[in-house]
Amino acid sequence: MTAAHEAIGAEELEVLQWLLAREGVAEAVHLALQGWESNALQLLVKEVKYVLAQDPVATPAGGEAQGAPAALPEEPVACVDLEAPEDAPQNESRKRTAAEREADGEVESVPPAISDFLVDSYEALELERAKKEKRKPAEKKSPEEEAASAQVVQASDDAAGPQQPAAPVPLYWQLSIPEISRVTSKRGILPSTFTPVDKPHVTLLYVGGESTDEAAAKKAGVTVDQLRDLRERLQSMEGDSFEVKVTQIVIEESVAVAVVSLPPTIPCANKFPHVTLALQAGAVARASHDVLEDVQAGRTDGINVMPLPTPRPMRGTLSVEYSSPSPSHE
Repeated sequence: MTAAHEAIGAEELEVLQWLLAREGVAEAVHLALQGWESNALQLLVKEVKYVLAQDPVATPAGGEAQGAPAALPEEPVACVDLEAPEDAPQNESRKRTAAEREADGEVESVPPAISDFLVDSYEALELERAKKEKRKPAEKKSPEEEAASAQVVQASDDAAGPQQPAAPVPLYWQLSIPEISRVTSKRGILPSTFTPVDKPHVTLLYVGGESTDEAAAKKAGVTVDQLRDLRERLQSMEGDSFEVKVTQIVIEESVAVAVVSLPPTIPCANKFPHVTLALQAGAVARASHDVLEDVQAGRTDGINVMPLPTPRPMRGTLSVEYSSPSPSHE
């Protein structure tokens, strides 16, 4: 094996190992193995785009990015022929292009889709390296310097005048599924005394408009660390579209609800992922969760559970619903 072959092989191996070590790529592989191919592909593409978008490097007037890795060749990445003769040239003045090497029978071209993915992955790896190089521990200020900085901040706050009203805060993260409205609006689907909900959705994390993590975690029924993890993951998915599957319909005297199965990549703090379909006059959406808890506990009187012979797939978009900030209740 020549030195050039060893260098190329090591580089490709490093990129692939780096990719497989990323949580998003591992989740994509897990999804694909479970049969969620479309969601797996979407997650894989998003993971590469996300890494490429991190810490973009400014471009000066000269046109070259400062601190950016060298541009990759436009030719597709090629597989190395491990059986190449040992007397192949070792010190070429330049690297031959993939087309030249393929013409000599030394390599076999990689399909364009895989080539583009490896190029994007290599760029993401180089960007992450550059990002780590730029991270340097901040110099610790002396007590005098910290006091001076605090005075400057205080003076700036005094000059700014009265504070502006607080911005809206999240009420809950949801997976909006408008397609369900087209089903429930048909005559005969639901009891005539029920009113279909305006915006059917799956509530993934309910924080109640609280302004502190402690109060929000209490509302969601999770720990503060769990809340922060769920929130971070949901924020990274806002605007993304996913496929869910409706598995059964449950109707009680006050509410009609659809039980759904979510892809494993979608975080959900709700014990029973569901969509409230319609409510009896005077009933609240919380009744859906209560009814599903009763079904789980074995209640059958007054409840009609209708499993779907074949789970019905529907698409939903992940978003966050906002409300005005509320004071902490702790």
